Amino acid sequence: MLANNALVATMVGIVLAFPAVASSADWPQFHFGADRSGYNPNESTLDASNLSRLGASWRTAISNAPVTSPVVVDGVVFVGSNDRNLYALDASTGAILWSAPTGEGISRSPAVANGRVYVGSDDSRVYAFPTSCSTPCAPLWATPTNGRISSAPAVANGVVYVGAGRGAEGDLWALDAATGAVKWTAPLSSSPNGVAVSGNVVYAAFGSLYAFPTECSTPCSPLWIGWGASALPVVGDGRVFSDGSFVNNAFNAFPDTDSCSSPCPVLWTGLTGSGTSRGAAVAGGRVYVPDGNGTLAAYPTACTGFCSPSWSVPLGGFVSDPAVANGVVYVGTGDGIRMYDSAAGAELSAIGTGGSTLSPAVVNGAVYASTFDFSTGGTVSAFVLDPVDTTPPTLHLPDDLSVVAFELTGAPAEYTVTATDNVDPSPSVSCSPPSGSTFPIGTSNVDCVATDSSGNSVAGSFAVTVIAPWDLSLNLATRGSVVPGTGVVTVSGTVSCNRTGTPVSLFGQVRQEVARRATLTGSFFAQFACIAPSSTWQTTVIADNGRFGAGKVDVQFNAFGCELTCDSVQGNRTITLTASKS
Repeated sequence: MLANNALVATMVGIVLAFPAVASSADWPQFHFGADRSGYNPNESTLDASNLSRLGASWRTAISNAPVTSPVVVDGVVFVGSNDRNLYALDASTGAILWSAPTGEGISRSPAVANGRVYVGSDDSRVYAFPTSCSTPCAPLWATPTNGRISSAPAVANGVVYVGAGRGAEGDLWALDAATGAVKWTAPLSSSPNGVAVSGNVVYAAFGSLYAFPTECSTPCSPLWIGWGASALPVVGDGRVFSDGSFVNNAFNAFPDTDSCSSPCPVLWTGLTGSGTSRGAAVAGGRVYVPDGNGTLAAYPTACTGFCSPSWSVPLGGFVSDPAVANGVVYVGTGDGIRMYDSAAGAELSAIGTGGSTLSPAVVNGAVYASTFDFSTGGTVSAFVLDPVDTTPPTLHLPDDLSVVAFELTGAPAEYTVTATDNVDPSPSVSCSPPSGSTFPIGTSNVDCVATDSSGNSVAGSFAVTVIAPWDLSLNLATRGSVVPGTGVVTVSGTVSCNRTGTPVSLFGQVRQEVARRATLTGSFFAQFACIAPSSTWQTTVIADNGRFGAGKVDVQFNAFGCELTCDSVQGNRTITLTASKS
C-alpha cells in the first residue's frame, strides 16, 4: 500500500516532520513482506548522510511482558504482546488506539493485508481483526490449529500461512484470509521456525527447508526438501536463504524454485561462528546474516561452494533479524539499534533503546522498534530525523512514608523514585534528601527532579514522617494505704507516655521490716493503658508471709510497654503506709 501524502504529526511537546515528497510505503509484515526479505525498496528519506540526526520521537510502554517486532500500515503500528493482547498505536504519537485480547500470549509479529490484521496466539489460534477498531476489539474470525503458533503469519494472494507445533510434531497451515477457513495443511515433523512465500511456493524451515505449492490440498506434500535450514527462510535474488542453526553452523542458499530433486542441493554455504534461528535480509546483491556468535556478516547472493563474507562486524551478544533500506543495514542489539553501510560494513550511527531490541521496521522516514527490559517491560519506540522534544518526564513517586525512630536523633528512610519518558529510555532522577538519609523526628519533605536527555524536567515531592520512639516514665506516690486486719496494701502513682492507648505492664515487690531479721514481702502485677501525656494507676499487694501494717515500706517496680518501639522504667522508693478503713 503506497501512502503518498506528506505526514505531519504533532503530539504534546513533539513535532515529527516527515518528507513532503513521498516514495514511502508500509511495512505490513514481519521482515517487510511475505518473502521475508527484510528490505524496503521504497525508503528514500533515511540514508547514510543523515542517520546521525535520528532521535527518539516517542516511546510507549505496552506492558510488563515482551512485545513483538512492529509492523506499520497506514500510519498505525501493530504489535503483539505476551500479555495476550494485540495493540494498535498511532505511528506519529505512539498513543495506543485500541487493543484486542487473545487467549494466550502473542510471541510472533502480526501481518496486515486488505484492512485486516492477522496474528497467531499461543492459544493455538490464528485471529483476524479489522485494522480500524476500538478496545476491546473483537475478532472477525479465529481459527484453531493443532498447536502453538510458531511463526509470524505470511499473507499472500488472499491466503494466511502459519506454522504451528504440538510437542515434537508440527504443521503448516494455509487459511483463507477472508473467512479463516482451512484451505489445506501439511504435516511436519517439528514446528516451523518461519514461513516465507515466493510466487507459487511457500517455504517452511525447521532443520530442513520444505517447499510446498501455494495451491494444495490436505495433506499437502512438499515439492522438494533441502537439508540444513532451521532459521526463518528469506527469499531474494532467486534464492532462499536459511541458517542451519546449531546443527552445523552453516548458512545455506537454496534455489527459489518449485522444481528441485530432494534433497535439493545447496547453491552455496557460508560457514558461521554459531547457529541462529533468526532470519537474514536480502538487498542489492548481498544477504546480511545475524550470526549466533554476535556478529553481522554480509555475503554476496551470487556465490558458489563455500562462501566467505564480504564484510562482518562483531556486535557481541544479542543480534536481531536485520532490516535494509536505502543502502543502510539496521540491526537490533542488546541495548539499541546499530546502522551500517550495506556495501562496505562501516558503522554509520547507533541509537540507544535501553533494552534488547527486536528486528526494526524502517518506513516513511522513521525507524520503529520493539524493546524489552525487565525493569521497564515491553516498549515500542519511533525514531525520526531532528525530533523536538518539549515534554518532561513523568515522575513515579511513592506514597507518603512513615518510619519509626529508635533514637531521638531520628531514623533512616529508604525509598524508590523512578521516571519514564516518551523519548528518553533512562531519564535521570535526583532527590533531596537522598534515599537512606536520616530524617529528624516529625515530617520532612523529599524533593525530587527528573530530567530527560532533551533537558526537560519535572519536580515532585512526598513526605517522610518519623515517629518518635515510645517514651515511658512512671512515678510512685509517697503515701500508700493498708487495711488493718487484712494487711492489703494499695500503692498508686502516675504514668507518662507520648502516645495514648499503649498497654503498660507493671510488676514489683513491697518489703516491710517488722522486726530485726524479719521482713514481710509481697509481689504485685498490674496492666493498664497509658493515656498521654499522663494518667494515674494503682494496684494492691498482699504479703506472702504475714500481714503488712502501717509504716514505711520499700517498693521496687519495673514498668514495660511497646508501641511501635518498646521502653521500660525501673525504680525503688520508700513510701509510708497509713491505715485505712477498707
